[in-house]
Amino acid sequence: MAGSDVVVTGVGAITPLGGTMTATWEALLAGKSGIRDEADGLLRGAALPVTIAAAMATDPAAGLTPVRARRLDRVQQAALAATAEAWADAGSPAADPDRFAVAIGTGVGGITTLLRQDDLLESAGARRVSPRTVPMLMPNAAAAVVSIDYGARAGCYTPVSACSSGAEAIALGARLIRAGEADVVLAGGTEAAVTPIAVAGFAQATSLSRYPGDPAAASRPFAADRDGFVLGEGAGVAVLENAAHAAARGARVRAVLAGTGIAADAHHMTAPAPDGAGQVTAMRKALAQAGLRPGDVRHVNAHATGTQVGDAAEAVSIRTVFGDGVPVTAPKASLGHLFGAAGAVEALITILSVEHGVIPLTRNLADAAQDPGIGLDVVTSGREAPQDAAVCNSFGFGGQNVALLFTSTRARLCLRPAVGGRPCLRRAGRHLVAGLAADRDVEPCPASGVHELDSVLAAVEPGTPVRQRHEQAEQFPAAFGEDVFMPGAGARLLVRPLGQQPVRDQLPEALGRHRDAQPGAPGQLVETVLTVERLAEQEHRRPGPDPVQGPLDRAPHLLGARLPVDAGASPGDHPAVRVRLCHRHAFHRNPDYEYTYPGWYGPDYDFA
Repeated sequence: MAGSDVVVTGVGAITPLGGTMTATWEALLAGKSGIRDEADGLLRGAALPVTIAAAMATDPAAGLTPVRARRLDRVQQAALAATAEAWADAGSPAADPDRFAVAIGTGVGGITTLLRQDDLLESAGARRVSPRTVPMLMPNAAAAVVSIDYGARAGCYTPVSACSSGAEAIALGARLIRAGEADVVLAGGTEAAVTPIAVAGFAQATSLSRYPGDPAAASRPFAADRDGFVLGEGAGVAVLENAAHAAARGARVRAVLAGTGIAADAHHMTAPAPDGAGQVTAMRKALAQAGLRPGDVRHVNAHATGTQVGDAAEAVSIRTVFGDGVPVTAPKASLGHLFGAAGAVEALITILSVEHGVIPLTRNLADAAQDPGIGLDVVTSGREAPQDAAVCNSFGFGGQNVALLFTSTRARLCLRPAVGGRPCLRRAGRHLVAGLAADRDVEPCPASGVHELDSVLAAVEPGTPVRQRHEQAEQFPAAFGEDVFMPGAGARLLVRPLGQQPVRDQLPEALGRHRDAQPGAPGQLVETVLTVERLAEQEHRRPGPDPVQGPLDRAPHLLGARLPVDAGASPGDHPAVRVRLCHRHAFHRNPDYEYTYPGWYGPDYDFA
């Protein structure tokens, strides 16, 4: 991870499921709902065709003095509540004010203030209108009050892009960091628009669910009988940091914001393009920026509001990019649609999914038949699985499309091809698996031809001898089958230190003793070329049963110039290590021809 990469060090939220992100996450995993009838709550006194809504679970003004609360609209109160939790979660970093920015989006801003002051104007005249009306109703007030409270002077931004506002603010925060304009950004979204006028307008547009039964079952993304979304409110804020800045202060990193994509449909004001073209573009942009392939993504957090047209278009776009096998979750079944805050809160859910290796369930779909036209693997019960990469979609009226791609902070081992030649990876691969991940899963990635050892290397104790285990190796024939051929001269082990823990501390001693994987700058890509490189053809053309001994001074050629070896040592100083290669070259009559190399790999590393 480069120093300009963007990491997430803090999360905070106030939602219909809980007054904090922690409470929201726990309630989501438990399958709870934040949707209820608000006829006696936020929507009381209005003759509305729909009174189902998702209000914040706690009062956003609870942490404010009465005087401060009166001077802020509910949307600003929510932003402050979410920011306070996120900032504390990040460890309250000491940030240079001129390198510290805020980006908090909203769909409509202080609509509650606007409606109340308009009522006063009509009932009591202009002199009764509050002098604070404009600062309380303007959309940028939430970002401004956060900037003022926390002393952020590098910029104060307010994306207003309907339902994708919060996600767009997070994408903007990442751009500020990558452009070198900020080291720390408070980014997210806020909304408090559960008002009679908003509900009436959406109801007239036939966008809202009119489910006649239990309100908790009203939001049904991807269900065959879905009939609209449930309007909600809340806020979500993430602390984004330059990776080097986070590493310098020893911050805990929850996830990496590896890629962002923004695109427009240019199709219709309220309906998405039927083929999902803009959504496809946004997701592909996020993948390209992250340097990942579709097969690397382990789940999609769908925008999925529960409308017939919207869910169908998103299903098409997800299948177009990822196929029909990628797991999909739809949190709006539990949260309702938080409008301008939706993308931010669901981005935080995706971050925690990646951090904890859990895909939250989608409520209300187990009992309702999924629309057969959706054609996706929608998760209806919590699913535990490593989440190396996940995408969060957020789309909005006007054809706004945002995709955020988060990756895990765990180190990953990948077998990748080197240049030239066609070795078979079965032996080398399964030996590596047996040595490093005897009790871990290995999943092939057909889309990229990369076989990943999906393991948390921090769990491997430094100094633990790594030995060949033939009985364990037999567990992995499918991952490295006889028909798996890479177009490279050898397999290469890439160690990506995505977290704050140095690579050297994560790798077993056997892999680091003579080929020290120095982490260097935070996030530096460290390559360790395994002993599957063939000897130079011009030096070793004669096949035969007798092994050919390669002198130690050939190690840089075999192992790569980055890898230090003891050039002054003689072959006798180290025990020999036998390495069996499976060559497919014309000059090799015997595909199982064996070489013996001196033991640069250490006496505890038996790769034969």
